[in-house]
Amino acid sequence: MPKNVSQMMLLIAYTPRADSNDRGYEQWLRDVDNPFFNSVPGVRLYENWKVVSNAVGQVPFTHFDLLFVEEEMGFEAPFDNPELQKFASGWNDLWGTHPEGTFADSGVEIYHCRVVAEPEDVARTPYIVWIPYTPADDAQGRGYDDWLRAVDNPFLNAIPEITSYTNWRVEKAAVGEIRFTDFDLMHVDGADGWDRMVGNDDMRNFALGWVKEWGRDPDGPMEHNFNVAVAERIAAP
Repeated sequence: MPKNVSQMMLLIAYTPRADSNDRGYEQWLRDVDNPFFNSVPGVRLYENWKVVSNAVGQVPFTHFDLLFVEEEMGFEAPFDNPELQKFASGWNDLWGTHPEGTFADSGVEIYHCRVVAEPEDVARTPYIVWIPYTPADDAQGRGYDDWLRAVDNPFLNAIPEITSYTNWRVEKAAVGEIRFTDFDLMHVDGADGWDRMVGNDDMRNFALGWVKEWGRDPDGPMEHNFNVAVAERIAAP
């Protein structure tokens, strides 16, 4: 199995209009949205996901898309495409919470993201545990990225409940504001993936150790330091 298809990704996070499911949103993603985005030059892989549960805290979105870009073309290349610009405007008309406005008016947030650490093999599964967070202010000065590569990523990729695990860094908010600077994506084999992970004593103790060493509130509970959402894949090529 390959590593991630690109080291660069756009994370597109949003909550569609309240009646979207009643109007067939998920089937539209499969039939229209996903095939279109995967045909755009500069896009390596595009997937649609929906949050099915909040395991720790509450993420402020119900859906997100993972759009891996061609590294040599850069983050902006897909959105410089006039057909994509027209398509995006049509999405807001159909599904945005403020169709009379812009993506930002509808609460869509788009982040430029880059891999910090990944395993040799990335096995993509229909379920992801998404962990957005911002570490302690002095984390970088204390070697956080080196720790992710040398300790965190190898350890968690050895946990049997995790199929593959990648650490990502937000470089820029292209639309909206940066709510978190980092996030982890854990591919798991079922919607109960997080519950099974925290049932693993090694995993739970490791997470508590992360809070003590790198969390913004090292004496506080998990939810003061990171959120955890379990998401199901709706559409992929």
